[in-house]
Amino acid sequence: MSLNKVSVLLLSVATSFHAYATTVEQNSHTADLILKNGRIYTGNSQQPWADAIAIKAGKIVAVGSADKVMGFRNGDTTVVDLDRKMAMPGINDAHAHPTWGGLKQLFQCNFPASSSPPQIKERISACIKDQSQSQWIRGGQWTAEFFQRNAIDSPRQWLDAISGDKAILLTDDTGHNVWANSKAMALLSISADTQAPKGSSFEKNPATGEFTGILLEANGYIKSKLPDWSDTQYLQAAKYAVDLANSFGITGIKDADANESVARAFYTLDQKAGLSAHVGVSIRISDEHKKNIFDMPQIMRIRDQYSSRHVNTHFAKIYLDGVPTSARTAAMISPYKSDEHSPGDNQRGHLLLNADELKSALVKLDKQGFTVKIHAAGDQAIRSALDAIEAMRKINGNSGMKPELAHAEFIDPIDLPRFAQLNATADFSPYIWYPSPISDSIQSVVGARAQQAWPTRDLLDSGATIVAGSDWPSVVPDLTPWNAIEALVTRRDPSGQHKGTLWPKQAIKLEEALRIFTKNGAQALGAGGITGSIEVGKSADIIVLNQNLFEVPVDDISETRIVSTYFEGAKVYP
Repeated sequence: MSLNKVSVLLLSVATSFHAYATTVEQNSHTADLILKNGRIYTGNSQQPWADAIAIKAGKIVAVGSADKVMGFRNGDTTVVDLDRKMAMPGINDAHAHPTWGGLKQLFQCNFPASSSPPQIKERISACIKDQSQSQWIRGGQWTAEFFQRNAIDSPRQWLDAISGDKAILLTDDTGHNVWANSKAMALLSISADTQAPKGSSFEKNPATGEFTGILLEANGYIKSKLPDWSDTQYLQAAKYAVDLANSFGITGIKDADANESVARAFYTLDQKAGLSAHVGVSIRISDEHKKNIFDMPQIMRIRDQYSSRHVNTHFAKIYLDGVPTSARTAAMISPYKSDEHSPGDNQRGHLLLNADELKSALVKLDKQGFTVKIHAAGDQAIRSALDAIEAMRKINGNSGMKPELAHAEFIDPIDLPRFAQLNATADFSPYIWYPSPISDSIQSVVGARAQQAWPTRDLLDSGATIVAGSDWPSVVPDLTPWNAIEALVTRRDPSGQHKGTLWPKQAIKLEEALRIFTKNGAQALGAGGITGSIEVGKSADIIVLNQNLFEVPVDDISETRIVSTYFEGAKVYP
């Protein structure tokens, strides 16, 4: 028997004989809802497991043994028998793009990143037929190495051959890069003498000098030049995303890149029907020339105008670099590998802000009470972000806000202890970094360093805080957290399709992974005092699972499904 299975068995035996203590709300004597006969993992180290929970007016009033908790029952109490199923705190996704994901699913032309050219052609042709009245066909997502694996001399002309009079824009799996046809480029006024904005590039064929139709780090630029979606569409997208989140056991989610329309959609949804999740909104303002605009009066207006009971708008977003795939836009300390597509040995990506610009932005945002999420994928971007946070701390002192560095793939060992020292958070996306096509893409340009990515164990041991998010709809098809939780524990591909283990010494315990997705995620949402664990006085944000995570083989964690989701004591799924 493996050591892991022995540990699981011992834990199961130990907890099966545990006499549960009961904690109660002293001023409450009745409950609206009681969940009983469960294996309830509370996330509270002082009372890790319980049999039953009593809930009144959306809050937990008792946790513990069934006989004690059932004392809160009266004639109006609803009692749900969990049939010995595992229950736990709701999941908090600390980094996603839920409204973008909703817009993509509801209104765009989608295909999986594994699609071949014939499959993409078939899908686009169907979308053109289905959207005959639309001028634009938008969607995706092609994989970062699509054009290295498929011989297409001119991606732009390839699209032209099937698009007719439609303008086609297809985003890649990272959400950073765009593939466009000639009609789209013409409508976007991208001509031979058009200069790409800072941090972006428009690829050209070296032999002909013509645009290939591949626009790197240009998704934000493109969006700023397109007609925006309507408020009704944003509202529908937000509702779709929150409902989807609930179906995967998510009761808290942070939108990692929100314009005013996104903030308005969540606010309106909360005012109309009440959100069934705690939502964080990371505000970012951009235009076709700049990815980051630090217009403080405008940012504060959006914060104040769209804050509500379930919408926390005290967050902001900064992009510091790009992605370490074939685009080579993540800022690295050492150069990328050289190849025929990207000659030279001194390419290190680039920073979108210099040191003074980043420090100034952080100081201003921190002073105004914003927790800043900084996109920093490469190790040079991480170092620059930590330098700026250190400078901010010297000017502002420790405000208590914990800047988040996303996605933090590569951290130089020298910089690793600085996370805890500077009270900064590592924002990981374990949904996408185990052995997979995108990790292969990263290794193809980064080299051996790709085998030392996401130092989870080392960060936790250093005292740093880690949060996690799906980054959906980038790369991943949905919001399920269970693949990611398994991968944090195994460092392997939960599907089994890609062999190998990514830096196995960085594996962590299941309890640690669950804390990242519950308590830590709640803190990242500014809701650590009200959710993230099952404790008296906290919001009754509880999920019931089809299996006990502590009793199944670790490789089966990804098979977890949600039986029911409760938000503030109300059943919101199914």
